[in-house]
Amino acid sequence: MVIFNFQSIQSKERMQDKDSFVLYKSFFKPIKGMSDESLGALMRALFDYQIDGVVTEDESILMAFSFFVNQFEFDDKAYKARCQKNKESADKRWNKKNEDDANAYERMQADAKHADKIREDKIREDKRREDKILFKESTKEKIESFEPNPTSLAVMSEMGFHLSQLPSMIQSFKDQMINRTKKFKDIQSCWRNYLRKGYVKPIEDVRTQSFTSIHKTVSSQQDSGKIISMTNDEIKKMLLEQQAAGCTLN
Repeated sequence: MVIFNFQSIQSKERMQDKDSFVLYKSFFKPIKGMSDESLGALMRALFDYQIDGVVTEDESILMAFSFFVNQFEFDDKAYKARCQKNKESADKRWNKKNEDDANAYERMQADAKHADKIREDKIREDKRREDKILFKESTKEKIESFEPNPTSLAVMSEMGFHLSQLPSMIQSFKDQMINRTKKFKDIQSCWRNYLRKGYVKPIEDVRTQSFTSIHKTVSSQQDSGKIISMTNDEIKKMLLEQQAAGCTLN
């Protein structure tokens, strides 16, 4: 009698989650000489082993049974190794996915901040553009309606310009101010600065010493306080009257 020791096999943990096992075609050749009754008993013994871990005690099929059990154990080891490898691969994919999700979340936050910055920059740019348009409109209105005040006319007389040159000088000043890109607060101050720096000139740059007498008249009127209440048209009329009275070109 041949005795097989299945103690080691019986002590191994059966795969409770497996719902199948493999029978290889190559195993049929050694057992095809068995009777149908013995083959039936062998099949029953194999199923009992796979389902409940029961080892047959039927010695007539014990040798054939041992061949199958050895292959089952080999397959179980391969199955467990494959499951472990799949688990490690799944863990790696999961960890990578979590890392990718974290990176994606950080990118989303960065993209959102970038989008917010772009939106805020656009709002500021639109506001600057709107302010610039409004400034240009208000500035253009100031420039187009510009008339030198008494102080500005006095500077003109200081520079020795003739009153008849005033219209062309005003037009020259307006043309330069329209093209000016730098902001200004007081257009009268700009006029006086432009005069002193020589930016504003009449069509014909003619100066006269006789205009000094007109300047003295304007200065005396300013000192007395009378000229303060006069309009620009009244100032120009007064200057023209002074000119007609004797302040002519030499």
